[in-house]
Amino acid sequence: ELTHGLFAYEPTLHVPLLLWCPGLVEAGRDSGASRHVDILPTILKAAGAEPDRESPGLPLLGRGGNPPTDSYFESLSANFNRGWAPLRGLVRGRQKYIELPIPELYDLETDPGESRNLAPARSDALRRLRKELLAIPAGPTAPGPVGSDEAVKLRSLGYLSGSSEPKASYGPEDDPKNRISVDQRLHRFVELVQNGDNAGALVLAKELVAQNPRMRMGYEHLSFLLREKGDMAGALRVLEQGRANGAGAESLDRRRALILSEMGRPKDAVAVLGPYGESLDTETLNALGIALSDAGRGPEALHLFARVLEIDPTNAFAYQNAGIASLKLGRVAEARENLEKGLAIHTRNARAWNALGVAFMQANQPEKALEAWSNCLKYDPNQYDALYNIGRVAVRLGDRDRARDALERFVATAPKSRYARDIAEVQGALSILNKSAGPGPKGAPGRPEPRHPAETGQPPR
Repeated sequence: ELTHGLFAYEPTLHVPLLLWCPGLVEAGRDSGASRHVDILPTILKAAGAEPDRESPGLPLLGRGGNPPTDSYFESLSANFNRGWAPLRGLVRGRQKYIELPIPELYDLETDPGESRNLAPARSDALRRLRKELLAIPAGPTAPGPVGSDEAVKLRSLGYLSGSSEPKASYGPEDDPKNRISVDQRLHRFVELVQNGDNAGALVLAKELVAQNPRMRMGYEHLSFLLREKGDMAGALRVLEQGRANGAGAESLDRRRALILSEMGRPKDAVAVLGPYGESLDTETLNALGIALSDAGRGPEALHLFARVLEIDPTNAFAYQNAGIASLKLGRVAEARENLEKGLAIHTRNARAWNALGVAFMQANQPEKALEAWSNCLKYDPNQYDALYNIGRVAVRLGDRDRARDALERFVATAPKSRYARDIAEVQGALSILNKSAGPGPKGAPGRPEPRHPAETGQPPR
């Protein structure tokens, strides 16, 4: 594996634990096993607090020669994110058992490199360790809720990419050992996108879908690239194909709905997500709220965003979406309040800054609007709406240089597939700016010309 998280071999699990506390921890080495569950009881003991009697862990300080005999481990990210088999296991003494569709058993004393799988030859030991493993309470079958700001940070590190619907059973084809080449190609895909090679990534994404017709992540990657190209219909077809092939239900429907909203079909988006109205998945509820808002059902959308915030009070995107829905209803003060609450949680949310700029313009505060759009571009230079808005408002304020800089950047960088009409309009405005002398037309802006983010084919998320 290229990084970690796919398997649970000793190079990943067997790492040193360093304890340091002058006057409490004496210099020395303890070769006994230490586990994550032992850390909390150790800290509580060091602090003089009573240990939690329900805790499965043991204090590491002062344990003498009585280290734990068993160590449970798991690696579930590939199961949660890719739909592959969950990996759980148990180390007991020198024996290590890994529960997978193709089980593994190693003697860590004679084979520390885990190069010889003893499972086929030692069925008795395998049955005994499996029985012990099954007696340990099972972990979660799906990822728990993650606050939106945490989710942004985790995604930036590659730790979070959505969730797959669990399967009733897993076979050898789902064993991570048989998916190594797919894992490597997924890493390669991310590398190509990060390096700006979308053409190469598109070829690889098509191959991943063709060769793994039930892997949700392949359809998501391919639809993402097609959407970036401006091929919205193609992106929608890919997600529909994944849905038909059983690669995922709610997660793919959520993406389908967002694309339908972008295509100007919010009623269809509402129909797709209607069956999930009672879902507890905050991403799904946010997407349904966006579709309702775009379909002109703002009060219902606001009710849904309020539900998201009941589930996750730190969901910055629910505040953002509520702010934009309020803007569309003409409730500017309410919009600003929601947007500012969201930005207090997740400061780097460029779309929220863009929407806040629109709110300031609707309150006839152009300087604050320009400041908000500048923050938007600081966190995401490719927020083309903010560039457009800065250029248009700067023209109206008579700030010729700022207007020219923003509008020229818009023409040079905005995707023609999505902004062709706006680019043509801006080119005309630039021609007038470049021909005329003086500071340019001045005047106090009235109702804002800058557009709501959802009106440019990019619904807020």
